[in-house]
Amino acid sequence: SNRTNEDFVKTYIHAKVKPEGRILDVGPGAGLNYEMLKDRYSNIDGVEVFEPYVAKYSLLEKYNNVFVQNVVDFENFGDYDLVLMGDVLEHLTVSDSVKVLENIINSGSHGVIQVPYQYVQGILEDNIHEIHIQDDLTAEIMQERYGKYLTRIHLVGFMAVYVTK
Repeated sequence: SNRTNEDFVKTYIHAKVKPEGRILDVGPGAGLNYEMLKDRYSNIDGVEVFEPYVAKYSLLEKYNNVFVQNVVDFENFGDYDLVLMGDVLEHLTVSDSVKVLENIINSGSHGVIQVPYQYVQGILEDNIHEIHIQDDLTAEIMQERYGKYLTRIHLVGFMAVYVTK
């Protein structure tokens, strides 16, 4: 994962969410977003689709709760002040992405979504979920597919940060 946006995202979240706020980290993987946020926030949960990562990256020691499931089936976004999806959308189909974004917005929560533009990736660590289904993303394609849900607020190189409308 490319960390070039980390300072920007961290500053944005600090401005948006009080220290007692609740954050959901979707696709925590190795827990990098937890490391980024743990100094200020203690109410951080994770949704991880690939069960072996929970033990491999000690996610239960980091996050309050880890929900081992596909974010497409997750129904409790409304429990959180902010939903962080760092490098997740590109792993989902367009229809699943739309469903997740609609669920976040309809829940009243706020989404912060980081995606790489035009980034091809296959299976990593025997995890089929690491494949980039949407490896064609560009500013134009993001606007076309998700413009009604998302606004881009930052871009460093090929890594873009969007927030829900």
